[in-house]
Amino acid sequence: MLPLNLVTRWITLMLLLSWASLSGGTTPPAPLLWEISGPTPSYLFGTIHSAHPQLNRLPAAVESAFMQSHRFYAELDLTDQEQSRIAALFLLPASDRLSNHLTAPQRQRARTELSTISPGLTLEAFERLKPWAFTVTLSLLEDQLAYAGKSPMDLALYQRARAEGKTTGGLETAEEQMGLFEQLSKSEQSQLLDATLDYLEQARRDGKNSMNDTYEIYRQGDPEAFLALFGAQMDVPLLLKLKLQRLLLHERNQRMSERIERLLESHPGDSFFFAVGAAHMASDQGLPELLRKRGYRVTRVRAK
Repeated sequence: MLPLNLVTRWITLMLLLSWASLSGGTTPPAPLLWEISGPTPSYLFGTIHSAHPQLNRLPAAVESAFMQSHRFYAELDLTDQEQSRIAALFLLPASDRLSNHLTAPQRQRARTELSTISPGLTLEAFERLKPWAFTVTLSLLEDQLAYAGKSPMDLALYQRARAEGKTTGGLETAEEQMGLFEQLSKSEQSQLLDATLDYLEQARRDGKNSMNDTYEIYRQGDPEAFLALFGAQMDVPLLLKLKLQRLLLHERNQRMSERIERLLESHPGDSFFFAVGAAHMASDQGLPELLRKRGYRVTRVRAK
């Protein structure tokens, strides 16, 4: 089975900017946690889709909010059945192969990158993946191998919520989330792969782990910084950048904010804990601001 929720992990990678180190600073940053007003307070938490052990230690304020919540919602309802559906959506028809969709230079560059990430990795191992799914997988493969066997934050929280008897669910379906990439043309998917290979190769030339910037920004807790890397690291035409922002962030934020509102109205006496990728918290089109426009008082929670 393919790794869980790679699309949102790739979105987060695309939208982060190198900022300050994990070990830097002595003042704890505010967690990426917002309180939503209501008869019973609910919470919106920005996650990182990684199993990095340091980042998966919840700040005290987040732990308190999680403990008091009655209902937990991630981007997707992460049941075993849903994870199987996600994996299936990554795959080409049985008669097709990834290599049929790549240029000769892309095939060679991908082989080089895979063998550099881990000796023995071959392009043939990924032949069932759709082109966009291969781009997603390639960009995060090093992180997955580093923390193999450990659950990323969203899945770990979901599993814990289930174990503690909370009601669980998702704000999107697998088809909605994965279907975003089906709206990209073959040319646009090819451009994304080239841009991803460019970024990975440059990071390697600079002696950097391609996920370090992601870790560092998340640790600092500045939601607005999450938007800068989109323009800085993905060297694709402007119209494609704008299309990706619309599909991957703005339209999804509108949909999720509508569903959050419906859930809050349906269960006014319950405390919800919504765990959504941190990139969805930034800007005037992020979830906190969209919920404010719907009449909720949404306030950033300070570090304890």
